[in-house]
Amino acid sequence: SSGINAEWPLRPGSLLKPLPVAMLKLAEGRENSGIFGTSWFSKKSKLSLEFRLLARILATYILHQLNKDGSLRLAPGCRHNVSNDSSKSLENLRSLVNNKYYSSHIPVIQKTIAMVLDTNKTMKNIIELIRFLTVTYYDCEVYLSDIKFAKGYD
Repeated sequence: SSGINAEWPLRPGSLLKPLPVAMLKLAEGRENSGIFGTSWFSKKSKLSLEFRLLARILATYILHQLNKDGSLRLAPGCRHNVSNDSSKSLENLRSLVNNKYYSSHIPVIQKTIAMVLDTNKTMKNIIELIRFLTVTYYDCEVYLSDIKFAKGYD
């Protein structure tokens, strides 16, 4: 038969992995386009603190839904089998609670950390997280209304 091979060599997670890596670069407070490409000589990011936080949260959530073997967590209740990148991203997110620049965002950070760690939340629940962050930070933006009222997967 000419159907799709069950042993397809690429896992969905391996295709998805570049996205959170790129998002974490956006979340950095400095642009690495300075002299010699180092952050020491780079300029401050033009992106808002809220946007950078949103990028960091979404990247952490996505990384936490990718198992070490490249598969996605799609079944609630399954234990997280996360990579070092995911653990590092989560620790960086947790550290923001003690950062004075993020003091007004502590409730959002704490709620999203709980969502990341909840074994009943899977990749299918990312729309719930996106909706929460959109309503929290961009509630007045009419063009995002489709996200605010989007239905998640059950």
